[in-house]
Amino acid sequence: MERKRYNWEETPIPVMATPQLKYPERAADIYTRAATAMCLVHNMFIRVFNSIYLQAQHVPPSEYGNFIGYALLFYTNLEHHHRGEEERFFRRIAEHCGEVGVMEREVGQHAELHQGLEMYAEYLRSVQSQPSKFSGTKLVGIMDSFVKVMEAHLSDEISTLLSLTRFGDKIDMTTIMHEEGEKSVAESSLLEDVPMLLLNLDRWRFEGGLHKGFPPVPGPMRWLVCNVFTCWNWGWWKFATCDGRGMPRELPYGAGS
Repeated sequence: MERKRYNWEETPIPVMATPQLKYPERAADIYTRAATAMCLVHNMFIRVFNSIYLQAQHVPPSEYGNFIGYALLFYTNLEHHHRGEEERFFRRIAEHCGEVGVMEREVGQHAELHQGLEMYAEYLRSVQSQPSKFSGTKLVGIMDSFVKVMEAHLSDEISTLLSLTRFGDKIDMTTIMHEEGEKSVAESSLLEDVPMLLLNLDRWRFEGGLHKGFPPVPGPMRWLVCNVFTCWNWGWWKFATCDGRGMPRELPYGAGS
């Protein structure tokens, strides 16, 4: 029996198949594993983006304030992710392989994407203190202005990471990924960033649960984040695509999700 499909898996940006699933014969390769981890993070951003896009025009006025908080968190998380890549991750890759500009396409795509993202954040901040002025139609219009750029970038970066296999063992990708993961976690808020990640990861249905252990968060900590730390900003998390167990769910204001 075919599993239920949710519209946030496909609209406006389809969730991407991971390299681990697409190239099982290369599953043990470090570049495939690195690209798969990045793909899972990118899919989280896709789910959040889609959940905002699909609900923006259907959220009742009583929930505008909470929705604005959730939508702004998407911006701050993606901005933080891109800053970490440019300041650490991409530079480390270039240092190891010795090829100047090896990740320059991705840096350029970041700049192009952030033109739209800044308009998105500016609009949300302009109505944050007066939620009644929020317009879902206006927000969706802004998101439409950069959706294609975002979709292309999230996919292209995975292809670039896979292409690094040409450098063989010149790049210590295991160490680079581990260090970047630790830095990213250290800079993330347990009350905002981590809940957004864990509540938009389809652990059990996506690719048959192949990645249910991602990210490698101990079970007790995962439980604390999803059941205790979400008490802060509790009004935001109803808009997420998954519950605290990582099970996908209908969007409350998703117009047929």
